[in-house]
Amino acid sequence: MRMFLISLWKSLIGYFSQWPNLEFALYLVVGAIAVSYILRSIYFHYVSKNNNKNIYYSYQVSGFFSNLTTLFLIVVFTIVFTKFYSFIYIHGLQSVIIIILLVYLILLTRNYFLFLQKNLKFELCDFGVYAGPIAKNEAQSKNKSRFKRHRLAGLVLLIPFLILLINSKQKVLYSIVFDNSVSMEEQNTNACTSLSSIISNLPEGVDFSITTIKPCNSESEEEDFIGQVKKNMNEIVDIKNPGQLYAITESFNNNLDLREYINNGISTNRFGGFPIYECIWDNFIVSSNLNSEVNYSRKNLIVLTDGEDILYHKQIVPVAPNQCIFSFPLKDNITISDFYNNITFINYSSAENYLFSNLCGEYSIVQGSDSYEINKAIETEFSDVYIDWNFIWLILIFVIVFSFIIILKV
Repeated sequence: MRMFLISLWKSLIGYFSQWPNLEFALYLVVGAIAVSYILRSIYFHYVSKNNNKNIYYSYQVSGFFSNLTTLFLIVVFTIVFTKFYSFIYIHGLQSVIIIILLVYLILLTRNYFLFLQKNLKFELCDFGVYAGPIAKNEAQSKNKSRFKRHRLAGLVLLIPFLILLINSKQKVLYSIVFDNSVSMEEQNTNACTSLSSIISNLPEGVDFSITTIKPCNSESEEEDFIGQVKKNMNEIVDIKNPGQLYAITESFNNNLDLREYINNGISTNRFGGFPIYECIWDNFIVSSNLNSEVNYSRKNLIVLTDGEDILYHKQIVPVAPNQCIFSFPLKDNITISDFYNNITFINYSSAENYLFSNLCGEYSIVQGSDSYEINKAIETEFSDVYIDWNFIWLILIFVIVFSFIIILKV
């Protein structure tokens, strides 16, 4: 329990230490205020029709329910965009959401307590009563009783959390290819740090296939590398089984095993180059075999590279665009472009090198030349499966505390 609370506290501090996306933050603040005022006008119009002379009661109850509905929408928004898509996490909006939530929880509580406090101070006409103190006391008691019954409505704020019980049970495969040549050591360290922090918050059903170049850390190994590396595209795509290319692909269906692998760091090759096409093709073979067993609902390919060292020797003629690796079928005429739902290159370089200008099909290139860009790129790639549970727990705690303050008020 103590560790859980410490984790929540660190997350809360972290949310307020990062700078949110100001555009989206402004939309959220203005949107919440606008929704609240619109709802209050609607509720007041509806309630006052049945309480024409009891304006104070109508005003307070409309404020209570407008704030309650606004809070309900905020909680729904928070849960949906945390469980099913990490929009809030990506744009650093946690602190903004928490502030808006607390403001409206305080307003909700204020509406309730303010009425109970001032109910006794108003004259007969404020309650539509024109006959003596007994009638006034009865009207005050009636309004107080009616308003207190509304406090149970605070429980509706817990309903959106039932969304968390929804389990889509979809299986997702992330195929990741690391450029682990010597010049990429720092970038890979940053990428592994980002992945490690994300892995622990991934749901069940997310599998991985991770590919790196085979070890090449001595001059003798470099000679083997030169002799074994493929010299043209046909030599690569003729391979149909994993392990026959100058690449190593490991698969993971357990988050703990993957995190241990990532925390150990991606090995760096001190010699040789990075035959990225071989690594991509080897990963494709392994991922295709995994898919034949599991039948993933979504498959994403992420390649982290600077776009250089596509093949090792200068005499190896670079492939033409119409011979790009994505256009060759492995089996059943399924190509890499057909197989993956999304293909992203995280470019470690500040420029787009040869690789990026000779690819085909649908893919995206995301800049990742420094630690911040790498972190944001990886966060975005996992945005549809990442769940920030600490944020959800904080929202739930705030809602429970304020709801029960109202409900337990005698």
